[in-house]
Amino acid sequence: MTQVEIILNKKGEILDVQPFRLSDLWEMDEAAIEGFKAVKNVPNPPEEMIDENGYIHLQYQMEVYYVPQPGVRFHSDN
Repeated sequence: MTQVEIILNKKGEILDVQPFRLSDLWEMDEAAIEGFKAVKNVPNPPEEMIDENGYIHLQYQMEVYYVPQPGVRFHSDN
């Protein structure tokens, strides 16, 4: 499980992505962090989510369940 907090300003611009629980699978963690950083802007953020400091804090969680199957092999280029 990977959990991150996305911090936006009231215009919807993504200011920061803070991991607060990482899965120990860097590829998965990096996908969540870099994916939000690539977005840059969230159009029309809800005004009711803006805190007293002018920021919006979103929390995102990604879970992947892996169940090994007999005869299935994975290949990594690393």
